[in-house]
Order: sequence, then structure tokens, then C-alpha cells
Amino acid sequence: MHLGQWLAEISQSAAGPAQPFIPQWQYVASALGIPVVLGIALYGVIVLIEKICHIRLGGGGI
Repeated sequence: MHLGQWLAEISQSAAGPAQPFIPQWQYVASALGIPVVLGIALYGVIVLIEKICHIRLGGGGI
């Protein structure tokens, strides 16, 4: 399923103004999964920069 199609289905299945919101597994998975994926990607970029430039980014102790 393409992202655009998935977003269209979510927006069409959203509750109306007077109806309660019922969370589905897609909402929970995206709310928990997106920050994890972004964090892993950022960690990979930082490690790559450290290896290429031979410098240490972050992780400074007290």
C-alpha cells in the first residue's frame, strides 16, 4: 500500500466532530514507530560523520 493511499484511507475513516476517537493499531504503530525510525537514522548519520571526519560528536561525560 502506498503512503498516499494509506493517508487517504485514514483521513476518510476519521471520526466526525461529535463522534469519539477510537485509536486503531495504525495510529499507535505510527506514533511509536516514527520516532524510533528517525532516531535510528539520526544515530546512523552521526556514526557515519564520526567515522569519516575522525571526530567525536556528542556523548561528552560530566
